[in-house]
Order: sequence, then structure tokens, then C-alpha cells
Amino acid sequence: MNRAAALYVRRLAADVAATAPRRAALAIGLMGLSSVFEGLVLALLFPLLALLGLSGDMSFNATIGKIAGVLGQIGIGLDIYSIAALMIGLTLLQHLLFLLQAWIAAGLQVGYTAQWRRQLIDALLRSNWLYFARKNAGELAHVLNFETGRASHLINYGMLVISFLITACAYLAVALLASWQVTLFLLGSCLLILFVSQTIVRRPAQLTARQTLLHTSYSAKSSEVLGGMKLVRAMDGDAAVRRSLWPLIESLRDVERRVVMHPSLLRSSFEVAAVIMLMGTLVLAIDVLKSDGATVLLITALFVRLYPRISTVQQYLHHFRMSVPYYAAVADALDEAVAAAEPRPAGAAKERLGAPPFLRLGGVGVSYGERAALCGVDIDMPARQMVAIAGASGAGKSTLVDVLLGLVPFQQGEISVDGKPLASIDTSTWRRSVGYVPQDTFLFNATIRENIAFAQPDASPAEVEAAAAKAQLAEFIAGLPDGYDTVVGDRGVLLSGGQRQRIGIARALLGGKSLLLLDEATSALDSATETAIMADIAALRGEITIVVIAHRLSTLRQADMIYVLEGGAVVESGSWPELTSRAGHFQRLWTMQTEIPPAAPALSAS
Repeated sequence: MNRAAALYVRRLAADVAATAPRRAALAIGLMGLSSVFEGLVLALLFPLLALLGLSGDMSFNATIGKIAGVLGQIGIGLDIYSIAALMIGLTLLQHLLFLLQAWIAAGLQVGYTAQWRRQLIDALLRSNWLYFARKNAGELAHVLNFETGRASHLINYGMLVISFLITACAYLAVALLASWQVTLFLLGSCLLILFVSQTIVRRPAQLTARQTLLHTSYSAKSSEVLGGMKLVRAMDGDAAVRRSLWPLIESLRDVERRVVMHPSLLRSSFEVAAVIMLMGTLVLAIDVLKSDGATVLLITALFVRLYPRISTVQQYLHHFRMSVPYYAAVADALDEAVAAAEPRPAGAAKERLGAPPFLRLGGVGVSYGERAALCGVDIDMPARQMVAIAGASGAGKSTLVDVLLGLVPFQQGEISVDGKPLASIDTSTWRRSVGYVPQDTFLFNATIRENIAFAQPDASPAEVEAAAAKAQLAEFIAGLPDGYDTVVGDRGVLLSGGQRQRIGIARALLGGKSLLLLDEATSALDSATETAIMADIAALRGEITIVVIAHRLSTLRQADMIYVLEGGAVVESGSWPELTSRAGHFQRLWTMQTEIPPAAPALSAS
């Protein structure tokens, strides 16, 4: 095991010792007790062989005498019925302890799977938006869904290796009673085989690390393909998909074939070594040490029981090494998510906003590396008014939305809410006070009611229906066979783009929001529906503060104030009549969107 893998194993051991010390200690204690009973069963082979008429040398008979004395003290005679009953009873007790230990160890293993999943989800929920923007969602899903379960096998196989070591000690103790010379030979042979086999056992860790990387890449790429299947089918992109996925599938096939083959190689190697060791033991006992038949028979019986366990523990070590990369993937993902945690200032106000806020951006600047997204933006958003942000693509509108939501930090300037810095308000509290509608509305594979009430699952049916009515959804939902209980499909695939966006608007309007933030929220709607929805939204001005981000300028007619962004800076501001009557940036954008292009010249017949 290399140094990096050893660090992960020590980290897991420390975690188990810190979070589940009693369960781990109980499992190991039960292993030890089970091994003691197994050793007692093996020790009873001495008097059993004597009862069968197989006498041994002086040392063998002396051992029988000691065992007979111990049995006599507890009232058990040295007869075949007593020995048989005792062996059966000890075996039953040993296996009951073994099953209890296995139950505790299984609970420890699956408990850690659940714990890692909870920790990962919690860490992801606390991480900042830029972390998600840079990570591949398919890779995160693969670690969360698959690697967590595989990583927990590390605990199980570690417990099994400890169990073998304890049991091996019991076997060696009984073997020493029979012949210390043969026992030392067996012990030396086992250690030699373990040392020689390290080359075979070490290989799986390298294969598994490669397999993990390929699985992660394949999961991420296949998730992208499934997410974009409509585009693939519409553009006949089958060849591009095959070029992307086929090499990964082939590489996975080669690696997985070696992984599957490895246990067979390990088994064959150990079975050959077992025959060599058994023959060597018998030659030593019979020809060199001149041992009696009873001793040879007892040692052979011990060997037959012990050696398969040596082979088994090698398989445990094999799987243990294979599980280390899975745990490494989980631990690394957890560390990255924790390191990307969103800052939560101590002492921030956690009371939900009541009255609609007055927002002010003063000299706000945002940069991504060397690229400036916002440059000294000054914007006032008065309470209970509708403020619009316009601009061409790339002007900085989306970044402004992310800043207002607290998703992207700003490096310059300040944002205040009713005169108080936005940083003084708890992030979760602020977001619960904001109704946000993005351009691409995300819907869950759930009912319309559940999607509208996503952030407020305790909302009453009347509240959900009122929000749907404001979003011009009531008539559409009434025409569905299942009404509000209609399932919308994965990402809302069973609905049109306009219907999905209206559900998103209803979701934002649900509850006592103080600020409504619309980011291209009506871009997928037809003109009539857009006009109706914007009229309803404009009517809310006296109740909440509204910020509308739009590329389609017709959406902004009813805004109280319009700010025009270009190159990340505010280049113009004013009301709709002022901006459309002035020769400036807004009028130029408006002209570009409304001007009817000249008809193409007719083709002359020739």
C-alpha cells in the first residue's frame, strides 16, 4: 500500500474511532470471543482422538491430561457423549457470536454509507455557486450515488482482516500444543506466501484507481448525452455520441476484465501454494520429526481449517485495497465541497424581511480572473417599484442577478438593503425573501403542485392555486385530467417551454416574498401571455419590489426605471418614454429589435 492510500486508511480509522468507537470495539470484542470458542472446539480434538483410540507421544498425552483436568473441574466427563455435546454447544455459541458481530459490522458499514451521503449533500448545499459552475454534475452524481457505497466496503473488509488475525492466534495456540516445530514451519510458510503474494495483491489498487477515473468520466459524459438527447436526436448526433463514449467503454472493458480476472489468479496461486505447504508439513512431521499418527492427524486437521482462511484473508486484502480508491474519491469530493463552503458571516440577521426593501448598488464590481463582468455599477431599486435592467448579450445582466442572489461575490463596492449592508443579512434568510425566476426554469419530475411549492412544501392548496392564477396557469391546469397532481416529467419535458416558465413564475410568487427577481422570465412565452403576465406582475408593485432582467425590451414597458448595461457598466438610465425618445444605447437596441428588415430581392427567372 502506497503512502497516499495509507493516509486514507488512517483517516478512515480515525473517523471510526471518533464517531463510532463503541460499536467498533464491540464488533472486535465479539470477534475475539468467537475465536476463543473456536479455539476451545479445536482443543477438544485432543481428547476426541484419544477416545477414538489414537494415542500420541508423551507431550500429546500430557495435553490430554490437562484438558481432562479442566473438564473435570466443571463436571464434564471424558466420554464421547460429553465431548460431542460440548463441541456442538461451543460451535453454536461461537456462530451466534459471529452472527451478532456480523450484524454490528454490517450496521457500521451501511451507516457510514448513509453518513457520507448526508455529509456530501450537506457540503454541496453549503458550497458556493462558482464551485458548481466549475464542477461536472455527472462526476458529483457518480461519487454521491456509487462511490459512497463502494467506499464503505473498506470498513467491512478491514473488520474481516482483524477477525482473521484473532482467529489465527487461536489456531496457532492449539497447534503449539500439538507440535511447536511443525507450528513454526507452518507459520513461516504462511508468512513467506503472504510476502511473495504482495506483488499479486498490490495490483488491484492500481486497477481500481484507473477504473474509478474511467467510471467517473463515463458517468459524466453519459449524463450529458442523456440530458441533451433532444439535441442529439434533432441533429442526428449519433456519430458524435459514439465518438465520445465508445473509447471510454472500451477502456472500461479492458480494465474491468483485469479486475474480474484478478481473484481467479489469486485463488489459483494460493491453491498451488497450499498443496506445496501441506506436503512439506507432512514430510517434516513424518520423516524428519518422526511424529506419531495422532499428532500428524491433528496438525493436518488444523491445516485444512486454517489454510482456506489464509486464502480468504488474501481476498479480503485484495478487496480492501480495491476499496481504498473509492474512499479516496469520496473523501476528496467531501474536502473540495467543504473548502468551497459559502461564507456565512457570524451575527447576520436571520429574521425574514417584512416590508419590500430598498436596494442600492454602489460601485459594485465583479471579476472572473482578469475578466471584468461588472464595473462600478450604481443602481437604485426603490421599494415597491419595478426596476428593469436591459442590455445586449454579455453586458453583465446575468452576473448582476447572481450578485443580487448572493451566488457570486463582488470584489468592489457595496449592496445595501434599506441602508444596511447585504452581508449583514443571513444568506438563507435573504434568499427565502426573494422570488427568483430564471430564464431556463428547472422543474422536478413531480406534480405541478409539488413544483410550485418546492421551496414552501407546507403551503396550503389555496396559496398554491392563487400563485398559479397570478402566473396565468389556472385555465391550463384546469384542463388537465389530474389537475395540480399532473406529473410534469423529467425537467418538465411533458410541458411546453412557456408552461414550464409560468410554473417557475408561480413558484416565485408563492409566499410572502419581499423582492421578485425575473431573469428573462418571459422569454419563452408568446406575446399575448407575456403581456398578461407582465401586467399582473406590474400590479404587484405596491406589494413587493420587482427587478426585471430582459433582453427583449418590450417586456420593460411598465418599468418605473430602466438601467442599460454595456460592457459591465451602466451606460444609460431613465423611464421608457425617456429612453425611447433619446438617441442613445437603449434606442439603438430598441430599433434593432423592432426594425423590419428589407425584403430579399426576388430571383429573376432565367
